[in-house]
Amino acid sequence: MQALIFIFAIKLLSFHPYYVSIFEVNHNPDTKTVQVAARIFIDDLENVLMDEGREKPYIGTERELSEADEWIADYLNRHFMLTADGERIELDFIGKESETDVIWCYLESNPIDRIDTLHVKADLLIDMFPLQNNLVHTEERGIKKSVILKKGKIEDEIVYGS
Repeated sequence: MQALIFIFAIKLLSFHPYYVSIFEVNHNPDTKTVQVAARIFIDDLENVLMDEGREKPYIGTERELSEADEWIADYLNRHFMLTADGERIELDFIGKESETDVIWCYLESNPIDRIDTLHVKADLLIDMFPLQNNLVHTEERGIKKSVILKKGKIEDEIVYGS
């Protein structure tokens, strides 16, 4: 009987949607650039872009619209921001790769010598999906730190030390 209840509970949980995006933020010691890889569910990103008045971009398919990269770059620039030691880090969209139901977006900054304090703001998808979590994993000088940003807490500060 307990096994039947367990199986039923697992089936119920599998129907519950979850909303999570993951950001890998690394300060490359060789190039001194901040490199970002963002993993986002394609359908969520398409929904938020269409909610902003865009056409369905068909991300990662043969039907992908030519404007899709521009729309994604614009959205990321408005909803994911990094500030290093008080200076905004400008991130350039350098490309994307799609997997089955997710897209990896890649961004990169101009050279920055070092980061002692990183301010992260990520409100990606939160307006449309209030349960959205944006996990941000960072690495600077071999120091790894992570934050979870969500509705009610869309920004945080990471201190690596001096």
